[in-house]
Amino acid sequence: LYQMNEQKNKLLFEIERLHGRYELSKRITPEYFEPGMMEYLDKSEGLYESETGNILLRFEAKGTRYEGRTEYIETMKYGDKITVLRDQENIHNANNFTLINFKGQNVGNMPAELCNAIAPLYDSGALTVTEAFASFVEPITKRSRHAKQAVLFVEIHCNLNECFEEEKRKAEEARIAEEKRRAEEARIAEEKRRAEEARIAEEKRRAEEARIAEEKRRAEEARIAEEKRRAEEARIAEEKRRAEEARIAEEKRRAEEARIAEEKRKAEEARIAEEKRRAEEKRKAEEARIAEEKRRAEEKRKAEEARIAEEKRKNNIYHASLSVFYHSTDISELTDAMLALEPIAEWKETAMLLSDIQDKISNLQIERQRSERRANKVCQHCGGKFKGLFVKHCSVCKKQKDY
Repeated sequence: LYQMNEQKNKLLFEIERLHGRYELSKRITPEYFEPGMMEYLDKSEGLYESETGNILLRFEAKGTRYEGRTEYIETMKYGDKITVLRDQENIHNANNFTLINFKGQNVGNMPAELCNAIAPLYDSGALTVTEAFASFVEPITKRSRHAKQAVLFVEIHCNLNECFEEEKRKAEEARIAEEKRRAEEARIAEEKRRAEEARIAEEKRRAEEARIAEEKRRAEEARIAEEKRRAEEARIAEEKRRAEEARIAEEKRRAEEARIAEEKRKAEEARIAEEKRRAEEKRKAEEARIAEEKRRAEEKRKAEEARIAEEKRKNNIYHASLSVFYHSTDISELTDAMLALEPIAEWKETAMLLSDIQDKISNLQIERQRSERRANKVCQHCGGKFKGLFVKHCSVCKKQKDY
């Protein structure tokens, strides 16, 4: 009995701790935060009814990062049934309870503190689990990119089978005393809160008035300083403008004097250069005249020499062709002579000789053709074959065979 009461007190302590987290979520302000301690405060809860022995436990499942549990939680939602299994073979804690979802997948463990408080009572049969389900699910896909695991809160309903009258009475008295204490604390806290809010509001009002007055003073000082700065800038700008105008005027005067002096110097240089240019042009023109006379005389001499040489060449071609005309009966030689005469066809009697050579070539070609036809025993006039037994006539031109 003593050990049972000790285990029961441990369980009540854990229940009170879970309930304290829930109550804390109602009192803290958003700016108060302790990393790893203040997340999901309102999702935890612990309640115990001493009259009936009913227990409500709402806690965060542990170990969701391991063995693919985060992926299993991804498909879960609020209200999904959870099976609480005793896990005495767990190497880390023999008091462990495993949480199994409706698909039979392991989605985490009960917190070690709760396991250590519940396991002895559960193993002895003094505590039974009547219901368990998912009370809050936040998959990892809906958390920040820095999150390592999903969040799963489980709500378990249990019942303590052993309830004693004395314990019930004490628990009731303790509950009433605790409620009175909490009500008194809440009243005092509320009064303190209102007094603090009034004080803070007054301080804010005074601070705001002081801030506004300070801002006005600073704005006025800034305005005066700005006016002084602008006036000083305007004065400096005016002095710079006048100095710049004076500098520009002086530069213009000096530039004008320099321009006039430069124009005079350039005019003098241009006059001297023009005189030199005219003298040089005159010298060059005389040299060009003399060179032109020499060039013309040389061209005239060369032209005369070229004319004489051309006359000799044409004369040589003419007499050579004339010799071929009189002494040769070779058509190729006569053709070469004709081709040599064609470029000088207009020189003296070349055209007549060219015509004679062409006639001779034609006659020789006709005579050669007739010789070939006679050798082939056909008509020497048209190349037709002869017909007739005693007197033969050409079958084409009808002429009598004349050779």
